Amino acid sequence: MRQTRLALAALLFVAVTFTSCKGDYTCDCGAGGSTDMKDWKKKDAKESCDAASNMLVAFGEAGCTLKKS
Repeated sequence: MRQTRLALAALLFVAVTFTSCKGDYTCDCGAGGSTDMKDWKKKDAKESCDAASNMLVAFGEAGCTLKKS
């Protein structure tokens, strides 16, 4: 559970760092939760979601999937 919270905190940190954006996306991490990414550039949203996914996988959790909102 602690590892999932760490990964979600990292995802939120990455989400805050990107501010110039174009589309609405959701990074769905299954049981780990999801993060709405409103007005994001697709490339930035994908990079952020991939980073969160890699962290979760490193902790033995399921990865994340980027979805268009």
